Amino acid sequence: MLIHELIVSLDDEAPEGGVEAAWDDEMKNRVDDIRSGRVKTIPGEQVLAEINNWFEKLDQFGPEPFGCREPQPTIEPPANPSKHD
Repeated sequence: MLIHELIVSLDDEAPEGGVEAAWDDEMKNRVDDIRSGRVKTIPGEQVLAEINNWFEKLDQFGPEPFGCREPQPTIEPPANPSKHD
């Protein structure tokens, strides 16, 4: 599968100097922020509900990204379509 190949290819590359250490520091800082109460977490269920709500709102605009166009009216088929023999 393509995504697997892309991930494997990324794992094969040597990390840039200091990147791993920088991410380690960032993770430690984030954990410290949570434990100290400097930031508040949001329950996963709430996050998923908000994302679902956001996508439901976007669905009203059809396939255009981020609601870039007005909702289109629904076109109803004729009540008695004529048959062509």
